[in-house]
Amino acid sequence: MDTAKKIKESAAKAKKKLAFTGSITRDPTKNLTKAYILALGLIALLTVGVHIITAHITEQQKESAEITYHVGRQRTLMQQIVLYATNYYHIGESLDYDFMMQSSWDMQKGHEYILRTIGDQNKSLALHRIYYKPPFNLNEQVVAFSGMVKEFSQYPIKSDAVEDFSKQREELVNKLNYKATHVLRPSMDAALESYQTETLEKIARFYSIQLGGALFILIVLLAEAMFIFRPLITKIKEYNAVLQRYALEDSLTGLNNRRAFMNAAEIELKKAKREKTAITVALL
Repeated sequence: MDTAKKIKESAAKAKKKLAFTGSITRDPTKNLTKAYILALGLIALLTVGVHIITAHITEQQKESAEITYHVGRQRTLMQQIVLYATNYYHIGESLDYDFMMQSSWDMQKGHEYILRTIGDQNKSLALHRIYYKPPFNLNEQVVAFSGMVKEFSQYPIKSDAVEDFSKQREELVNKLNYKATHVLRPSMDAALESYQTETLEKIARFYSIQLGGALFILIVLLAEAMFIFRPLITKIKEYNAVLQRYALEDSLTGLNNRRAFMNAAEIELKKAKREKTAITVALL
């Protein structure tokens, strides 16, 4: 009875050991490869996303600098037009006329560029509101100002013979000065301030997204190390231990085989030689 019981227990242990080693001996490199490809793909995707955001921030800064330059230049050109028109009215110098018309042409081209840039409301809600909606209606004001300059340019230099022309020219100069000082300049100042504030808010949001992407990459790397590579390395160690046991044990009896004996014998022989002690080999 005792012998039969021992045989059953030995068989149960062998079966359990076989099941355990069977699960261990499955090659873990496949899982490691899949996990590595998955983690690498996530990191690559996030890196590309961060790169796109960085490029968008750069493009936003470039566009902001260009629009800010053109709006600021509009203010300068407007003041130059008023100055040249005043000098042309009082002195009648043709050079002032040429400068006035060149500045007016440059102002119109800059205005067209700004309108093309903000044609889509998604580009800049602030500029779109200031250029197309009350109380500023900056687009209408700039068009009206350009029309007044064009009208002023059509009058002759000297109009002493016709008093009406002189009065009309004087009224136009005063209107140009008033519109530039009290209408266009405050509107353009508001446009610059609103657009810069809007741009800074957009860039701050992009930087937040970029920072979130970088933090997510770090989280993915930590999760990869903790939940993918660490368990797989443990399984690889167990896998190597089982392979080593298979190489040194007899699969039927579980006893050490000839390879294990030769390895142990070599170690003992080296130890005996190093310590200069006797060694005995017993054969059964």
